[in-house]
Amino acid sequence: MLTPITPIEAHPTETTSPEALSRLEQTARRAASGHQTIAAAPLAKHLLLSLPQQAKRLRQGYQAFRTTTAEALAFSYAAEWLLDNFYVVAQTQRQIKEDLSPAFYRNLPRLNAGGPLQDYPRVYDLARQLLTAETCQLDLERVHKFVWAYQAVTPLTMGELWALPIMLRLALLESLTEAVGRLANLPPDGQAPPPALPYSHTISDTDVVANCIPSLRLLAGEDWLLFFERISQVEQILRQDPAGVYARMDFATRDRYRQAVERVARATGQDEAVVAQTAVSLAQRAQSKNGSADSPSGHIGYYLLAAGWSQLEQESGYKPQGIARWQRLLAPHATPLYLGSVGLLTFLVALPFVIYALRQGTGWGAATAVLFTLIPAITIAVTLANWLVTHLVPPRVLPKLDFLQNGVPADCRAMIVIPTLITHAAEVDSLLKQVEMHYLRNPDPHLAFALLTDFADTAASAGAEAVADKDSAANARLLEQAQTGIEALNKRYADQPFYLFHRQSQWNPGENRWMGWERKRGKLHEFNQLLRGHSQTSYAVQVGTLDILPQIQYIITLDADTILPRAEANRLIGALAHPLNQAQFDPHSGKVVAGYTILQPRTQIQPASANRSLFSRIFAGDSGFDLYTRAASDVYQDLFGEGSYVGKGIYHLDAFERSLAG
Repeated sequence: MLTPITPIEAHPTETTSPEALSRLEQTARRAASGHQTIAAAPLAKHLLLSLPQQAKRLRQGYQAFRTTTAEALAFSYAAEWLLDNFYVVAQTQRQIKEDLSPAFYRNLPRLNAGGPLQDYPRVYDLARQLLTAETCQLDLERVHKFVWAYQAVTPLTMGELWALPIMLRLALLESLTEAVGRLANLPPDGQAPPPALPYSHTISDTDVVANCIPSLRLLAGEDWLLFFERISQVEQILRQDPAGVYARMDFATRDRYRQAVERVARATGQDEAVVAQTAVSLAQRAQSKNGSADSPSGHIGYYLLAAGWSQLEQESGYKPQGIARWQRLLAPHATPLYLGSVGLLTFLVALPFVIYALRQGTGWGAATAVLFTLIPAITIAVTLANWLVTHLVPPRVLPKLDFLQNGVPADCRAMIVIPTLITHAAEVDSLLKQVEMHYLRNPDPHLAFALLTDFADTAASAGAEAVADKDSAANARLLEQAQTGIEALNKRYADQPFYLFHRQSQWNPGENRWMGWERKRGKLHEFNQLLRGHSQTSYAVQVGTLDILPQIQYIITLDADTILPRAEANRLIGALAHPLNQAQFDPHSGKVVAGYTILQPRTQIQPASANRSLFSRIFAGDSGFDLYTRAASDVYQDLFGEGSYVGKGIYHLDAFERSLAG
């Protein structure tokens, strides 16, 4: 049984009378009771097909008003509205064309009860009836009330909710076109949809124009993402997530959850609200069984995006169809299918050349042809196989918590570190500037910024171990410069987020030199130990407010020349902190069986650096785009679940150390 749903913030405005609101809700309930829909029916004429004729008639009306004499225009209130705001009309037409794709339109439930709008989308008639009740003068709070009253009788699909602003724009344009056509004395349009709304019986055509254009402006300025979440019943159900995680996620992740619900509902014929409630019920049962809120199975995402998907399928009777079915068959047999495809394509590419060589010469000629065509054939085959994989296996975007709006919580405190060598004064100045820029791009009170430094390696004989380069005057000046710089930064910024951790050089008999233990890997390993209270590390110099070190949960490690974009530290932490991404260990083997200990965003060359030479322009890629907002296909990661680490990323300190212990 479904839990009663209430809108997030659906309250009437103070100026709305209870009587008028009651009439609006009664209209919505009558419309819901009278609508009979079917999911699949012969498509009526696509609503977009009427847009060109509407645009033509509105342009004709615009030209007619422009040529009207000034004296006559002074008496035409509608003409003033259209002449001053015609760009709003043109902008609305472009937006409708962009938003109402054929695939999206086909999936909208359609009316099946006879009448002039049979086979038209149900949400289109809903929009028309709403505009009739409001005489084209929209108020978004009343739109919320109308939709909720409608859904109290008949729930709308998520697709219909997304389509509502499009249909409101369409209906407003139809009403505007009819009114302008009559005011400008244009001939009747025989290609228009059924007469839109009986405004002639309620308000004048002039008032229709005066109401439509401000309503179009209102629709253009509304945040439809928030609007959707306020009126979606599925959204309200998913917010009952027993783990309390769903409401803390970013919009893109919530939308992926809703898309999973929509996919199951569409394939099984169930209401989307029922599928969403099934996911919530599964999470509630798992949480009761485990007796803990920390298990991923107590979160609805476990059933919508992760390993619990099979349980949701079983409960809902879902069976994958089409490409989803082939993708599921591909995953367990990725290696043989990939290598087999490469082998088959290699054979097909090389075969014509081998046949030609056999016909033109001897067996030695064929053997030579095989040798000379094998490498290019394999190259072509691998390229084609990779192209197929990128089209058949979409990149998997990780779910994320939303740490952009409210910042990083205290229990997810993180430190951004730059492991590096200090070799000369200019380099120290550059590092201090870089760490300050990281802070200015990511000024969160629960983020700290540190330099993890070593001196450069110093060759020496075994007998000269007492004269370590760490004691040299030049290195002492460099260290003092770094310390002074960090202290100056902490004085400049009130929250004092900057740190310096410098290691003593140690004698390495294998390398026959003084150096930092295990270089970069050693810096991070010893730093992890330092944060967890180990006193036996080579970090001899520690500058900064050290009492917060035990609270650090995440480390973001960057190279000295790496730029961390604005607020991206929050997004990286939000990704790794999500319950579905947290590392889960096998209690017997100690291996990570789910989730991640480390995440690495895709890296690219800066646009300025990419244009320095022809070679860099060729290999830099699409350096003008923001990597952190787009998912890119990577064959080995998408198909095999493997990736190559290039030394920049974020890791959970305790999980990282546990996974590498021993």
